[in-house]
Amino acid sequence: MDKNLEKMTEMINKIVEKERVNLGRAQRKEDKQKENIACLSHDLRTPLTSIRGYLELMQKAADDKRPVYIEALQAKALRLEQLINDFYQISLLDDHEYVYKKEKIELNKLITDVLLDHYSLFEKNKITPEIQLAEKEIFIVSDPWALTRIFQNLMVNAVHSTAGELNINLILNDGQLRVSIQNSIKEDSLLDSTQIFDRFYAGDCSRSNGNSGQGLYIVRKLLIQLGCEEPRVNITKESFEIIVDLTNLYV
Repeated sequence: MDKNLEKMTEMINKIVEKERVNLGRAQRKEDKQKENIACLSHDLRTPLTSIRGYLELMQKAADDKRPVYIEALQAKALRLEQLINDFYQISLLDDHEYVYKKEKIELNKLITDVLLDHYSLFEKNKITPEIQLAEKEIFIVSDPWALTRIFQNLMVNAVHSTAGELNINLILNDGQLRVSIQNSIKEDSLLDSTQIFDRFYAGDCSRSNGNSGQGLYIVRKLLIQLGCEEPRVNITKESFEIIVDLTNLYV
């Protein structure tokens, strides 16, 4: 009887402990969802508030001022569209609903095209990137949209976080294919390497640098689903580097 009672007590304790762990996990998940909703709400509300403000200004503005307000409105509307597109794409990636294509892609050209697409962004922020690509053509087999989106997000993130310097290097060594995006950072920057690729991570919800925290989350998600390793991060007092390993796609 004593042995049976001990056995039953042990079993009950295990069940209680398991429920405690499950409740803790559920609570953390709920807290994370609340935080995500708060950040998402902030991201959508900010451009909407600006749009309303510019519309009110336009009602009272002189004719010569209206083009300035219209340009600002277009920028805020574009920002809102980008956020909504990000939320939609993340939902597809999280639910594994995006169907990837496999095409032969020349990596030097893809990176160059992305850089040219972001020329106005570099110019606006007075950034002249140092670019080191391969001397020969580098071919990979992957989804063109996914690869383009990865490098677009990495460039935008670098511009938002840089203190002025940006280096892009394509490295092929002993069959290992990697791309390094490294930028200088301010001395008082507070970057947590363990959270860099978390959704909505941007230091906090204030988004003072214009970063919604969606971009690097999408980068990590896409790389994993393409069969690549997770991106690596190196952070020092002076620089922030993201290394993307594309060896598994190299042909």
